[in-house]
Amino acid sequence: MKFEDLKSKKIGVLGFGTNNQKLVFWLLKHDIASVAICDKDPEIHQKLESRLNDDEKSILTKILDWRVGDNFLENLSDFDIVFRTPGLPLFSPEIQVAKSAGVIISSQTELFLELVPCQTIGVTGTKGKSTTAAMIAHLLNKSKVKNQKSKIRCIIFWNIHIFCVLDILWLSFFDCDDVAIFVI
Repeated sequence: MKFEDLKSKKIGVLGFGTNNQKLVFWLLKHDIASVAICDKDPEIHQKLESRLNDDEKSILTKILDWRVGDNFLENLSDFDIVFRTPGLPLFSPEIQVAKSAGVIISSQTELFLELVPCQTIGVTGTKGKSTTAAMIAHLLNKSKVKNQKSKIRCIIFWNIHIFCVLDILWLSFFDCDDVAIFVI
């Protein structure tokens, strides 16, 4: 998936927690006009108002389609692409119905890995991700990989740097569910 491909697509974002909020703000800042929020919490929009800065509030006004409440997963086939939150199982029935209808099922992790122009090391596990990522970065910095400094980044979709040699991400196991571009 290329950035240009997103501009002409109808996008659904499943779950509007911290990570997907950053994804949505990034999409809207880059003029991806058709973004819908799908979240189980019927009061998510109101709850966000008190936590957002003015820039984020103005960006949020671009969202015209809010699908909230118990039926937030209905009609996912309305979208071309769905970005699911890591906490929503990839194999849930609603996701599978949408997938069989031709909807592209993705995540912010997969999009990040497709858009970032450098090699990436993913670190996942129950405990020790930050420490492991820091140790890898330290070793790479000491070895002067391509004479550049490696950068440690958590799923920082909203801070993609164009010029980098190597990214180290710490991921939850669920972040990897629909990532199809890992090479070991």
